[in-house]
Parts: sequence; C-alpha cells; structure tokens
Amino acid sequence: MHEMKTKGPGTGLLMVSLIMIILLLCGDMLYGGKKEHRGRFADPWIKKVDEVFQYVGFGAIAGNAMVLFGGISLIQMRREGVCTIGAVLACAPCCTGTFISIPFGIWALISLNDRQVKRAFKNRRDGW
Repeated sequence: MHEMKTKGPGTGLLMVSLIMIILLLCGDMLYGGKKEHRGRFADPWIKKVDEVFQYVGFGAIAGNAMVLFGGISLIQMRREGVCTIGAVLACAPCCTGTFISIPFGIWALISLNDRQVKRAFKNRRDGW
C-alpha cells in the first residue's frame, strides 16, 4: 500500500524534471551557438548578463537533476533524505525553473510524512 503512495509523486517529479532538463539543454544548444555569430552582443554589459543567465541555466539543470534523483528514489522507496531534498527543491521554482513542479513537490512531501511510508523507509535502512 505504501508503494502506491510514493509512485504517483515520484513519477511526477521524474517527468517534470526530465522535461525541464531536456528543454534547458536544447535551449542552450539552440540559442548558445547563435548569440555571438550575429554580432548582436557588442556591448560588454550585455555579454556579462548573458554569462549570468548561463550560470542560472546550469543551476536549474543541477536543481532538476536533484529532483530527478529524488523522484527515482521515491519510486524505489530508497534514500529518504534524497527524496525529501528533491521534493523541497521541486517546491522552489528558482531551483527548477518552472512552477509546474510545485504541486508534485508538495504531493511528495505529504506522502513522505505519511506514517506507513515513514515506517517502510525505516525498514529498508539503506543509506540516507
């Protein structure tokens, strides 16, 4: 019964983070090669702003990777700490780059606080 409580939010976290990682990587590949080619960014300040946005994109990819790992761990019912970190990061749109992950993060946190799920995680004892 407890597996049913974690598969839904785990799958939601997994799907949203996978889609966002793919979109972020494709957006960087499509846009990244064209920005200097056309000569639009002759101003050094605009180049700096562009560099900042690249770092924000890398941060969103890293946040989504952690949410992805948390979703996989939630489906497998392993590493309760990783599941919690992934669910909390999904609730912070600055970490994932989207608001769509918030309901799945809340759903995952609610399911992680269920007594049966907590008991199942304690019975596994395979890391944090």
